[in-house]
Amino acid sequence: MTAITALDSAERARLRERAASCCVEYRNHPLPTGCVPRAGRIGVEDNGTTVLLQVDRKVRYVGLDAEVHAWVTAGTHAFSDLDTAIEWLSSKLPEPKVARAAAPTAVRYPTVDLDAVEAESEDATRPVSAPELEAAIREEVVGQAEAVNVIATTVAHHTAKMRPRRPVSILLYGPTGTGKTLVGERLATSLTALSGETWRSLRYDMNEYSERHAVARLHGAPPGYVGHGEGTSLASELAANPRCVVVFDEIDKAHPDVLTALMNLMDAGRLGSSDTGRPATRSVLLFTSNLAVAPGGDQEEMARRALIERGTRPEVVGRFRHMCGFTPLTGRQRAEVAARSVARVAADYGLSVSEIDPAYLRRVLNDTRHSTIGVRALEYLIDAQLGAQLAAQAAGTTVRVIGADPQVAPSARTDATAAPTSDASCLVPGDPTAGSPTNAQEKP
Repeated sequence: MTAITALDSAERARLRERAASCCVEYRNHPLPTGCVPRAGRIGVEDNGTTVLLQVDRKVRYVGLDAEVHAWVTAGTHAFSDLDTAIEWLSSKLPEPKVARAAAPTAVRYPTVDLDAVEAESEDATRPVSAPELEAAIREEVVGQAEAVNVIATTVAHHTAKMRPRRPVSILLYGPTGTGKTLVGERLATSLTALSGETWRSLRYDMNEYSERHAVARLHGAPPGYVGHGEGTSLASELAANPRCVVVFDEIDKAHPDVLTALMNLMDAGRLGSSDTGRPATRSVLLFTSNLAVAPGGDQEEMARRALIERGTRPEVVGRFRHMCGFTPLTGRQRAEVAARSVARVAADYGLSVSEIDPAYLRRVLNDTRHSTIGVRALEYLIDAQLGAQLAAQAAGTTVRVIGADPQVAPSARTDATAAPTSDASCLVPGDPTAGSPTNAQEKP
């Protein structure tokens, strides 16, 4: 039944007629604030002279309104007419709650040209020239012309894509010490210099990921665990800077579960469903292996088969865009690497080198010819042989290396302001790998 406070004029007229003959009851009618319970029975009766507004005797009042207290205590209240009774009760009832507007069921989004937005966004990578990138890499990497050409061309094309769907993945295979890891380092610095954007170089030794639990080190610790958010995992590195050149050394030694995570990275730029960061589809992934392939035939196909025979899953091998073979360095190339190593060691001491005696280079190459770590042993040996003499020179000095039993002496013309260099132009004329020196030894 409708509350008497909500009756319109016609309904009030009918109530007057009924109240004149009997008491009209309203069950579960709202009661004034302070009444217990909040709703109860109310009666309306017209005795001919007054209109009686009655309330159930079971109702109690705990409020401070004297009129309501008297009404509840007496159980009835007399009014001159029905309208006055209704107005009084309305003034004592609590304010009705305003219904909240229903939330819209759907949001209408405006039309936006997303292609135009992305084309102008900071996320778009500036393309680089393949010949320029190849030349920049070859400044540091000796030999490997074919492999460097394939890598530079593939990466340059990748940077030209507006919305790449996946990172570019390349396998570099060949003997140790032939420049595979160096390509990754030089590629990152070359991309930074040519594009004007920051490209990071990351390296992961897969010997450290040979156990199943090592896959967690790629994802990082989950929320709530020690190490979460420390920014040391591959996932956090890629989230912070999706333009990365990542080198995975000796990929055939990684655990299969690690390779599964890397498959997700190669496919979509994510390490798995738990990786919710921005996909690193602009990154370059380089995988290295010491795999040896016999000359002749389709080298890339032979390398794929050989890698599968060594236990790498076919679905992993199939995700490599290219497989680039690195060949052993010739004697002359190793001599060039040795000369550059001398220059780099000198640069560590703040010095530059103008001349190196071929006799010393022959000695270095002879001392390291049985090394199992390729040209990496060169810098260790050179630092051990020349370190004390280089440390004795004043910073900024240009020096020369004289004799097979090397002596370091300042050049005839020393430029104290010259910056240290790692350029290989310090080689003297002649082939250091020949049977005898082409230049007479000079004494300091």
